[in-house]
Amino acid sequence: MSLFLIRLGELTLKKGSRGFFEGTLKRNIIQRLKGIRHELKISDGRYYLYIEDDCYDDFVSSILSKTFGIADFHKAYRLPLSMSGIEAGVNKLIQSLDSQRASFKIESRRSNKSFSYGSYEICAHLGQMVAQKYPYLHVDVHDPDWTIMVEIRESCYTYMKAKEHQSAGPGGLPVGTAGRGLLLLSGGIDSPVAGWMMACRGLQLLAVHFHTPPYTGCEALQKAKDLSQKLADWNINGNLVLFLVNFTQIQLKIREMTDPRYGTVLARSCMMQIAEQIAQREGASVLITGEALAQVASQTLDSLAVTDQSVRMLILRPLIGMDKQDIIQRAQYLESFDISVQSGTDCCALFAPENPVTKPKMDQAQEMLAAASLEDLIHQAAVQAEREIISAREYSHCLKV
Repeated sequence: MSLFLIRLGELTLKKGSRGFFEGTLKRNIIQRLKGIRHELKISDGRYYLYIEDDCYDDFVSSILSKTFGIADFHKAYRLPLSMSGIEAGVNKLIQSLDSQRASFKIESRRSNKSFSYGSYEICAHLGQMVAQKYPYLHVDVHDPDWTIMVEIRESCYTYMKAKEHQSAGPGGLPVGTAGRGLLLLSGGIDSPVAGWMMACRGLQLLAVHFHTPPYTGCEALQKAKDLSQKLADWNINGNLVLFLVNFTQIQLKIREMTDPRYGTVLARSCMMQIAEQIAQREGASVLITGEALAQVASQTLDSLAVTDQSVRMLILRPLIGMDKQDIIQRAQYLESFDISVQSGTDCCALFAPENPVTKPKMDQAQEMLAAASLEDLIHQAAVQAEREIISAREYSHCLKV
């Protein structure tokens, strides 16, 4: 049996609502571990996760590293409250080290004051024991390769922290504590990062992707599904609901009946309206986009104002003030970057005008939309959107059959 000691993140700052956040995080962990025999206990701001079969340790570590609300976690040993028991746990930790030459230090936290040894005495005793028994290890209290942690609670818990903190959780708030949000997912770099950032703040994600067959092919559609799979890793139960909207008729009518320079901003307005209808139907309260201020013509202040005016629902733009390189770094962390840069043109780029307007007039945009009479097509596109459940790849193949 394996034990993972999990430390909570920002949610520990909550007061009256802390129980709600802790309960949501517990449910999220349990849902992701469905199919694995385990027990999860909460005590004094810690989660204690017991896994019956240690062959799942790597899989469990992967799940915990992608569960928002967790600050860090470590594989630990639970030991009796005695110095000999603690020594046995420390020996197990050292014997599991890959490196035979390393520096170490020992830290002790004693919340159980009934234990007869103080924190300093514990550290001094264990440090001496390790130095004598393992001469290839040397003490470095300032910058050790490994820190041996000892926590004295109702039992004793020991675990190891590496210099390059390999067991870091993502922090943030548990997914689902802030409600539901619908992400407008293109095939580009930005929108997956935007969705990931809002999931970090507790939003359960759904996604909608617009395609224009036959002008966009299977490659663009597959990109959207592959990106959804990356986001599903971080979502409730390892799943993401993806809506696929056929946007061809609307796109063609915009090109036919409106000023070409306004084509992209009007298409974005229609996408927002379709997304709003899907979101309302699915119980989502906000829309999420990957727009960053002035990055392209449809993301100037005037263009964003036009798209904002097309819906009543709140639009969240977490990337609005970010530098492109910072967005790319987050996409690489999310492992979505290599997918986003694959070939495959999305419908916005395919129908983009040569000279798009950067300062669209609100009244002119609204007049063109009204003249094009797109309401029925917008409603039809929302109603006929295909619904797919995308599952995280690791979740679908790591469990025993």
